[in-house]
Formats: sequence, C-alpha cells, structure tokens
Amino acid sequence: MLHVQEHAYTGLAENYQKTRPTYPAEMGQAITAFAKNALEPGAIAIDVGSGTGLSTFFLAAALPADCIVMGIEPNADMRAQANAAIPPDRAITFIAGAADNLTVGNAQAALVTVGQAVQWFDRPKFYAEAHRVLRRGGVIALFENNRDWRRSAFLEAHEAFLETHAIRKDGSRYSRHYRDHPYAQELFRTFGNVTARQFEWERRMTQEAFLTMALSSTQVQAAVEQIGLDQTTHMIGQYCGRFAGPDGILGVPYTTDLYMAKKAAD
Repeated sequence: MLHVQEHAYTGLAENYQKTRPTYPAEMGQAITAFAKNALEPGAIAIDVGSGTGLSTFFLAAALPADCIVMGIEPNADMRAQANAAIPPDRAITFIAGAADNLTVGNAQAALVTVGQAVQWFDRPKFYAEAHRVLRRGGVIALFENNRDWRRSAFLEAHEAFLETHAIRKDGSRYSRHYRDHPYAQELFRTFGNVTARQFEWERRMTQEAFLTMALSSTQVQAAVEQIGLDQTTHMIGQYCGRFAGPDGILGVPYTTDLYMAKKAAD
C-alpha cells in the first residue's frame, strides 16, 4: 500500500468494521470455482490490504476449511480490529505488510486477493509482487464494492454532496469516477489472461447506519475538515431522510466488480 495511505484510516477502524458492507455470496463462489485447481489441502490464500478483516473473513468462509488464510495490512488500528474478530475455528493470521512487499516467499500462495484497497496501490508493483508469490496455476482476484449512484437518486445526492464538499488538504476534490480503473487491462498485461464478473445487489440500512458508514470514509472526513462535523451530519441526514422509506430504511444499491487471472502453469 502506498506509504501516504498507511495512516489514512487511523481512528476510523471501529466504525469501518461495524458498517462497511461485505460481499455477495456469489462472488465467493466464483473465486473458489476459478481457483479450484490451485486450492489443494493446506493451500495459502493472501488477502492484501485486508483492513479490519471484512474481505479476509469473507474469503475464509468461501474457501475450503483446510486453506490457510493470511491478511496483510499496514495500518495498526485496522489489524487490531481484525485480530480481535478472528473466529476460533479458522487458520487466519493478520500481519503488517505492504502491497509491494508481501513478506511471503516465492511461489508460496495459491490465491492472492485484494478489495477496495487496490485503488491506493502502486498497482504495477503490486501485480509483479503477486505474480512472484503465486505458485504456478495460482489465482489473483481483485474485487470492489461500489455504490451504484446510476440506479439511485439517494446515492446521486450523496455523490453530489461529496463532490461539493470533499476537498483534500492539497486542494484536490473527490470525484465519483475515482473508482474507474482499467483493472482488466492491467491484469492482462502481467498475467496474460483475465476473467471479469459483475454482481448487482442492494443493502438495506438504517439512516443512522449509513451516516456511521459515511463518517468512516476518508472522503467524508475531508468534508468534515471543510465544513465541520455538525454541518456534515446535518446535510447527510437531510438527504437520508428525504429518500428513506416509510419504515425509515434506505435501499443502497451496490455493484460488485470481480477481476480474476491465473499465473501460467508452465
């Protein structure tokens, strides 16, 4: 992970763990099926930029029970949250590390995964490092949950708020298009193959849960720096209330994008 981002989530880990979405079960099934030939008993799976462990625990639940799952995360607050949540019946460890230094030997891993954190990586270095640690026939899987503002007037309002008020200290502004990265092309350049899948789903959230989730994001924290916490929560609360259903619940549509590639077997 880029050094500048190492402390970006310090102090946000607890709310991040409580409110960030997990992933659709179909995605876990797709990864397991794609990596089936590499997932021998005792196979090592590495989740890079594992944060509080949301993606790591999801991965562990989807993989065969005899897989060894490792999360690599540079942020100490995030690792502490992850270590506190490890289920007692799974071989899961969380260690300090970075995307360009996975601290794993050559050709040791059957699977390397990365979620939202990939947007912060020096990706060419990460792809080279993933290729190094993967065994022949091993799989790399990139996945992202993205709020689908194209399908939601509520999320359109949220994106508009961020684009107006999320201004970083260097003067740069948030853009809803920051998620637009050519992952498929990048993977193909390193691995020579790529398979892409997409999953649409909806998360049902209370207004309070959405606000808590929003405040765990670095983008909303940039808005807090600009207009203050009270004004930020007031403005988010206004459009939450405007678009919530009669029961006070918000429907938050997501699109999960999955990109997978295999290291050549010969």
